[in-house]
Amino acid sequence: MDSIILKTRSLLCDEISDLETDEVNASKEYSLTLAAKKFSSKAFNAKVVQTVLHKAWNPTKGMKIQPHSDNTYSFSFKHEWDRKWVLDSRPWSVMSSHIVVRDWPPHLTLEELDFSHSPFWVRISGLPPNMMSKANAEKLGSKLGKVLEIDFSTEDWDTRTEAVLIPKSPSLKLRNIINALIFSDPPHNPWMLSSIYGPPHWNEKHQFWQDMDTLTQAFKGPWVCIGDFNETNNLIDLGFSGNPFTWNNNCPLATNIQERLDKAFANVSWQTLFPDASVTHLLGKASDHHPIFLSTHRREALQPMQFRFLAAWTRDASSYRIVNHAWRKRVVGNPKFSLCRKIDHASSALRRWNSSHFGHIQSNIKRLSEHLDSIQCREPSIRNLELQRNLKSQIDEQLCREEWLWPQKSCISWLKDGDANTKFFHLSTIIRRRKNRIDFIKDKDGLWISSREDIGSYLIENLSNLYKSSNPYFPADLEDLIQLILSEEDILSLQEIPSII
Repeated sequence: MDSIILKTRSLLCDEISDLETDEVNASKEYSLTLAAKKFSSKAFNAKVVQTVLHKAWNPTKGMKIQPHSDNTYSFSFKHEWDRKWVLDSRPWSVMSSHIVVRDWPPHLTLEELDFSHSPFWVRISGLPPNMMSKANAEKLGSKLGKVLEIDFSTEDWDTRTEAVLIPKSPSLKLRNIINALIFSDPPHNPWMLSSIYGPPHWNEKHQFWQDMDTLTQAFKGPWVCIGDFNETNNLIDLGFSGNPFTWNNNCPLATNIQERLDKAFANVSWQTLFPDASVTHLLGKASDHHPIFLSTHRREALQPMQFRFLAAWTRDASSYRIVNHAWRKRVVGNPKFSLCRKIDHASSALRRWNSSHFGHIQSNIKRLSEHLDSIQCREPSIRNLELQRNLKSQIDEQLCREEWLWPQKSCISWLKDGDANTKFFHLSTIIRRRKNRIDFIKDKDGLWISSREDIGSYLIENLSNLYKSSNPYFPADLEDLIQLILSEEDILSLQEIPSII
């Protein structure tokens, strides 16, 4: 075995490049093969993907699906017509997740294939009849990308619409809206950024709102909008720090008007992806608008979180043993001191136990789900079926713990016990954290403080001086407000040193 390993390590790229290629058989096999990549954070079983796509594509001669790593798949067809129809009918989606399908040249590996572009249909509406021509369709389509095909079969003189097939690029510019599909960490969960300038004229606002509604229906993933507009479209305001206004008409005091026109809104998925996102109003100089800065992450390290006992811990029987063992430790001192020390011992023990044993619930669910998916892709056997039952039971327990966790963190108690709307509680927790967080504070000189340490020092200083008098006055009869209960003799006897007798 060691000799085989040494031989494989000695292989050089030049030696591999000298290998002969089988162009005939490779071309025949890969001429009926397509490759695909799914862009989603959801974990789908290969059988689920095959069932959904088989029903959508309905190949006349059947097909075979092979899952690969990093959400990629290969599809082998038995008839060229089925393969061509799938390519021509792009784009495709599986359970609201976009899947990019392309051909697979035999001289490239699956990892070398480019899945960054995908052809899709764009319907251009609002053109008068005398402008509905092939030349104008190509001119409009070229502003979005490379025009591949123009379809006049959907022509409707009542609505004045035509369809243009173009490849989807990372940035897509529409009227009043610039959209960008962004791939950041985590890379498998792209999100869309929409930079918006709301139309100033009322006759254009209705069409703008329709475009926003269409965009909302077309993209179901994480989405954030930033710019000058006032149509929330069921999105959530991310709030702001800094100057409360972003627009000034720059008129004299009597007619001066200031408004907060520039905002940032996001849907639930985006806020879940970036729970620490913040919006800052920057200094406006040349323009009547103030620039706004959207940060997806906090700019400084988080401070250690205060200990909170989680009710979900009680679902694990070992938590009782941890608390009992920590509470039984002997502490020397008065009862109050002993109580505080026992609480410190129990909280420290629970922190270590949570890190080493209980674990992060969302990470546990993801890890168990991935393990279950790999088991379900194997051939059925007694051992595999038993593993599936055990993994499903563990996932159910983790989901129950999650249902206990988020209602407690969200501090919402008006829902009845038994409501398992984990998504609602999770979002409520994110919003509550953002509401309670102080990113900026203005001092007495009108300067903004952003450092966490400086904000803390400023708050302590002001709270300390809030009830402190610079020239305190004590009335002479203040001591007579409380009547003495003990006599002078009793006071002297209590102050005496106890005798040994």
